[in-house]
Amino acid sequence: MMNIRRAIGRFGKRLGRIMKHPTMRCIIGLSLALTGLDDLLDALAEADVFIPGIKLAHGVILFGVAQMLTALAEMCEGMAALDEEEAEEEKEIG
Repeated sequence: MMNIRRAIGRFGKRLGRIMKHPTMRCIIGLSLALTGLDDLLDALAEADVFIPGIKLAHGVILFGVAQMLTALAEMCEGMAALDEEEAEEEKEIG
């Protein structure tokens, strides 16, 4: 029974790391934004009269864009940290 719990715990940790990875968050944000835009454009194409107002699709689009930008920021920070580490290593070697 302990091995099953341990395996489930390891699976949960791995799944958590995958879902928190900036690339995954960027993919999720991009897909949310694109599906929200598609839904919004379909609704506008079917409507005879455009009624201004905030709909659910607007929220999905904003959430998707926010997720995508957050992930891009995390990726940029990671790249900057790697550049700093490489510069320090070159300084120590040289």
